[in-house]
Parts: sequence; C-alpha cells; structure tokens
Amino acid sequence: MISTQKNAQSQKPSTEAHDFASWKTDQLIRFAHESLQKINDLEDQVSHMRQDLRSALQAYRAILKEQEDLKAQKASTSIT
Repeated sequence: MISTQKNAQSQKPSTEAHDFASWKTDQLIRFAHESLQKINDLEDQVSHMRQDLRSALQAYRAILKEQEDLKAQKASTSIT
C-alpha cells in the first residue's frame, strides 16, 4: 500500500508560471504525458484514502456497537 502521508508531503505545489506558447511540440507532449500520469497517481491516492476512510469508519461503528451492546447487557443483568 502507498504511504499517502509521505507522498502528500513530498509533493509541493508548483509556483512557476508556464509560458506554453514558447514551448516546442515535443516539450508540450512530454509535459502533457507527465501531467496525466501525475493526475492518475493522485486519483489512485485519493481512491486508496477513501477506502481507508471507509474501513476506519466501519471499524469505528463496530466498536461503538460493541460498546453499546456491552452497556445494554450490563444494564439488563444489574436490573435482575
């Protein structure tokens, strides 16, 4: 699995302005391919993070339900 925290920290936003009008065709093609690859990689990371979040929420809900069940069980045994 990809370490999303490390990747997120290592990717710094680019502040350099691109003058695409002055670029040669092969440079534009290479830039487009690299940009598409970065977009695809980021989409994969987001997908993994969403799945991690779903799993964490599912586990959290299971823990809460277990705790509620234990409280209900204790309450019913203390009444009798």
